[in-house]
Amino acid sequence: MTQMKKEDEIIVVVDRKKLFNNEELIFQGSISDKKVVKAIILNMDKYYKSMRRGGTKEMDVPKANNAELNFDYKQPIPYIVICRGNQYFVTERLQGCGGGISSTW
Repeated sequence: MTQMKKEDEIIVVVDRKKLFNNEELIFQGSISDKKVVKAIILNMDKYYKSMRRGGTKEMDVPKANNAELNFDYKQPIPYIVICRGNQYFVTERLQGCGGGISSTW
């Protein structure tokens, strides 16, 4: 069985201009303004699409097929925290090859 290269993964992307309402909702770091967060989430839900992940060393691949080099799109990375009593379930982004999600209690 042939393993898919991480560059060939299909990932979720969102047009940057649509996601941030032409930069009106842009922020650095983290944000806690609930109105802004809600607007960004609604935009993400409305405008998301899939794109080939690509890679930073694939200079010959068109931007339309390389999310890593196409800065017109953002790649949402989901993080989740679920609380059950005194236990917390956390997902976090893995470092290195292929990214991915890890989860722990």
